[in-house]
Amino acid sequence: MGVDTAGFVTDTQIVAWLNTAQRELCTQGRILLSQWTGATVSGQSDYSVPSDYLEIMACFLYRTTGDMAKRLLPLRPIVERDPAHPTGTPQRAFIHGANVSGNNSFIVILEPIPDFSGTADLEIWGKQLPKTMVSGAQDPEVATQWQDGMVHFAASRCYERLSNAGPHYASLADREFQLWLRVLALAKKYRNPLAASFAQEKILTYTPGYDYD
Repeated sequence: MGVDTAGFVTDTQIVAWLNTAQRELCTQGRILLSQWTGATVSGQSDYSVPSDYLEIMACFLYRTTGDMAKRLLPLRPIVERDPAHPTGTPQRAFIHGANVSGNNSFIVILEPIPDFSGTADLEIWGKQLPKTMVSGAQDPEVATQWQDGMVHFAASRCYERLSNAGPHYASLADREFQLWLRVLALAKKYRNPLAASFAQEKILTYTPGYDYD
């Protein structure tokens, strides 16, 4: 930032702000996409969603044994679940919450309830939270373009702290925060990480803090 932050801002605080920014990006947009695989269990309808997942985008059944079923399981509203709890080969899935080991967690519910135990036959794709960054240990998980945007949030907080050293820092904090809001707005619209995307929209490739066009 071109200023001495000693006595006002610590490295630990800066890393914490960058973590906040990375989590917010991944929450607002489909920035960090991932997949996990489970196994269907005969007689079991509910399957826990990893706690760091924010959105389920698709659920597939891919069996290489038993009935060899391979299909997309449409995600349906929970009110459409059959109260008779039929069994058989799953045809659809529901996303809801449930009490799992005393804690409320998201689950994927399969219908019909599987009548066969598979092996790595449940594939679920979704949007994930990033790992917490640690200086010298855990790097950012989002793409480099978004890392550049995260700096605006951290800079806004740094300038906010530095405002005690001079009133002009308040305007710098506001400027950086407005730039951060622009990055967040783009994250909300971002969908396909391999399509012609925000890289062509001239938002993260300017001299930091000065390009408002």
